[in-house]
Amino acid sequence: MDHEHNGHHEGMDHSKPMCSMNMLFTWSYENLCIVFPQWHISGTPNFILSLFAIVMICVFYEGLRYYSRKFELKTYRMKANRRSSNNSSDADDEGRVLMDPEISGDSRRRRKVIKAIFYGIQILLSFSIMLIFMTYNGFVMLAVMTGATLGYYIFMPSTDSKGMACH
Repeated sequence: MDHEHNGHHEGMDHSKPMCSMNMLFTWSYENLCIVFPQWHISGTPNFILSLFAIVMICVFYEGLRYYSRKFELKTYRMKANRRSSNNSSDADDEGRVLMDPEISGDSRRRRKVIKAIFYGIQILLSFSIMLIFMTYNGFVMLAVMTGATLGYYIFMPSTDSKGMACH
C-alpha cells in the first residue's frame, strides 16, 4: 500500500491566502482578516473601505449609546413630571420609573423591553469593536479611535464624560 501524500493534506485548499493572526502590534495589512475569515483584506482599496466601515461602526455605537440615554432620560422625566405634584425627591433611581404605578403595565413592559434591546445591541457592538481592535493592527486601532472620537463629538452633550467601554 502506498500512503504517499506529497506533503498535501486531502480536502485542504492551499490556493487561498490564509488569514494572519497577529498577537503583536503591526502596521501590515497583508492577509489581515477582521473578526471573520470572510472579512479578508485583499488589497489597498478593500483595506481603506474596511477602515471606513470600522469608523462608521464606532460612530453608530456612540449614536446608539446617545439614543439609549435619551430614551432613559425621557422615561425619567415622565416620572419626574408625575411626582412633582407629590413633592418627591429628584434623587429617585431612574430604574424606579419603570415601576411607577401611574404608568400602565403595558407601557412599563414596553419601555423595559426597549431598554433591554438597546442594552443588548450595545453589548454586541461593544464586544465586536473590542474584537476588531484586537487585530493588533495599528491602522485598525486608529480607525476605532477615529470612529469613537467622531461619534462622541457628534452625539455626546458637553456635560457627558463617560467614554467608550466594553459595555
